Amino acid sequence: MRLFILFIVFQMTAGVVFSQHFNSHFDREYFQKQRFAHRGGFANGPENTLQTITNNVRNGINAIEVDVHLTKDDQLVLFHDDTIHRLLDTEAKTLITEMTLAEIKAIPLRDSSQGVQYVCTLSELVDTLGAMIPELDAEGFLLELDFKPNGESMTRGVDALFALLKPRLEQFGEGLYDYFFVSSFFPGVLKEIEKRDPKIVKAYAINHAPPYKKFKAKIGVFLAPIIVKRVSAEIIEPNLCMVSERFVKKWGASKRDKLINTYTANTKGEKDYLHQFQIAYTTDCPNDCCLHDPNDPYIIPTRWCKDCDDCKDCK
Repeated sequence: MRLFILFIVFQMTAGVVFSQHFNSHFDREYFQKQRFAHRGGFANGPENTLQTITNNVRNGINAIEVDVHLTKDDQLVLFHDDTIHRLLDTEAKTLITEMTLAEIKAIPLRDSSQGVQYVCTLSELVDTLGAMIPELDAEGFLLELDFKPNGESMTRGVDALFALLKPRLEQFGEGLYDYFFVSSFFPGVLKEIEKRDPKIVKAYAINHAPPYKKFKAKIGVFLAPIIVKRVSAEIIEPNLCMVSERFVKKWGASKRDKLINTYTANTKGEKDYLHQFQIAYTTDCPNDCCLHDPNDPYIIPTRWCKDCDDCKDCK
């Protein structure tokens, strides 16, 4: 009986927290202060794991970014790579889309520095955070879902996302929209989400940014305004090396009125550079600056294309 009463109290409390839909999480003044913990903040533990994420949330990290992939049996899991060999304790280079959830769960993570851990599902994360947010009174919490399914798996992935969201929206109400957004490098993903539910906030991440392929980067930047308009994205996510005063003016409140969240700022030099623009950014180390090689300094790019050869640690 006591457990039943506690369960009812939790449901009522969680409902109150999520039903208070202030729209403040996506207000410019609030959003630009966010420092998203990249892959759950994996400087503090194995990437995209429930343990790393919950530890960071308990330690006051209020903005978390995770990668979401789709399994063969249409389960959404927290996983960055297309193949499993870097992250799981196996030499097999199998695509994660070719494995069932049970097969993935049977292999521990390669990183056992904080004990044996296994891949977490998005459902497990959402339910865990749903319990933690009311408990910690973390009304300002914001979760970014970097959505990886594309191509043939895109529609199935979006189906799985909405299957996960539907009962939780029924439980918590529309205030839930203020606690998460979906980002993707793939315009088709964002277009499909916009078509199914325009209330979900979307972020378009510009791909092929320096220091990879300059020509592709130029194409990506050229097409970005068209794509953002087509998919009705509220947020633009440039690579760190693309950010300049001109870029921020072009995309910020004075012109296109988009929120900006850049990736990935880890060193003091990178973070100091971004602070002048008053924009959000994603970082492996949300509490501090990551350790880096002092012999490989970051040189601030003044023009992202011409200077990207000098740009270090951009990813």
